[in-house]
Amino acid sequence: MVARVLKVIAGLVAVLALALLIVLVSTPTLDVSAYRDRISTELSGLLDRPVSLEGPIELTVGRNAELRFSKLRIANPAWAAGDTLLEVKDADIAIDLWALTGRVAHIKQMRLTGVDVAAETSTSGENSWTLSASETGTTPSPGWRHVIEEAVVDDVSLIYRDARDESSVSLNLDRIRQHQADGDLVFEGSGALNDVTLWISGQVGTLDAVLAGRDIELAMNASLGRATLDISGSLGRPAEIEDIDLSVVFRSDKLLELTEAFGFEEPLVGNADLLVTIEDQEPGLSWNAVGNLGDHAVQTSGVVESPRNIDGMRMDFDLRGPDLAVFGEAFQIDALPPGEYQLSGAVEHRAPSLVFESIDLSTAESEVTLNGSLPAFPSISGAAIDFDLVLEDAQFLSRLIEGLPPLSGPLRAS
Repeated sequence: MVARVLKVIAGLVAVLALALLIVLVSTPTLDVSAYRDRISTELSGLLDRPVSLEGPIELTVGRNAELRFSKLRIANPAWAAGDTLLEVKDADIAIDLWALTGRVAHIKQMRLTGVDVAAETSTSGENSWTLSASETGTTPSPGWRHVIEEAVVDDVSLIYRDARDESSVSLNLDRIRQHQADGDLVFEGSGALNDVTLWISGQVGTLDAVLAGRDIELAMNASLGRATLDISGSLGRPAEIEDIDLSVVFRSDKLLELTEAFGFEEPLVGNADLLVTIEDQEPGLSWNAVGNLGDHAVQTSGVVESPRNIDGMRMDFDLRGPDLAVFGEAFQIDALPPGEYQLSGAVEHRAPSLVFESIDLSTAESEVTLNGSLPAFPSISGAAIDFDLVLEDAQFLSRLIEGLPPLSGPLRAS
């Protein structure tokens, strides 16, 4: 979305500058506000979304062409709750005119102020930032190179809402700064995410790679409160979720701060140290995660042959911790007893079938082993399940299964 907007703005500058260079070079600063409606109409047709420019538009012609405009607005689709997807209050962009003769769109400097983004996902999974031009897979014209020497974006506000689960995330950044070094895009920013202090910096490959949406090399660092996140590797073809090779390290010495900020009813406490690797395979992706979240040890690995719809997936896992009740809080099962636990096993999903193998849950007072399949998942129709159950006190089942007569004492069943 951002890359597409940058490309549209760069194209607008190039067209205006070339058209007016020869005949108006004697006039240093031009008021081209008279073309506002025409420019808005062209952009609206390109993006298949209403686009408006309400402020003045000025073009200064010299060694560089400098375009200044204000109040750019791109509308959200009709189904979205909010009217506006993107609003830029002020923009000042300088482009090297002579570079255009060599088919290089060289933006010397881009400064945007007051950027508000209100992105949404509908109940059916539609994204408000999917624009007509981006759906066609448009890439920069053959033979053209794009260079952004420096870009500064001040006062950024991002709100994302997901209607599927009524969740929302807010992000405010004081400044995002990107500069070109050895052909790579390097950026830095600071602000707040859900009222927790945020700092982020890193490298996201070259501009050509970002605009093309492939072969993007990443080296990013972020801190959120007292948590740190390091991401390195490459996004081969992110739109297709292919050729991805990433390493992610997450650490925090105070999980409570993060889990409270993101609305967990029962926040995790303690520290976190988690390493996640994601690698390309044919077909699909594989992953491995190992570490701890608070007092809970985590180890999981697996493959997914079709990442887009999470099909052809197999996951092996081993979780250990001091309190089983945390899963009851996560899955709204009040009857799970507290105490140390170990949960391990494997799950395989090939639509519509879900198979689970040797799911073993053990605590100080109980042990459950499950094997089975749900051939029409998520429906339980046709389900076949084998289980072994050992309980020190069967009253747990009475609390877990509504309508079951009161039980007490040891229980062994299979």
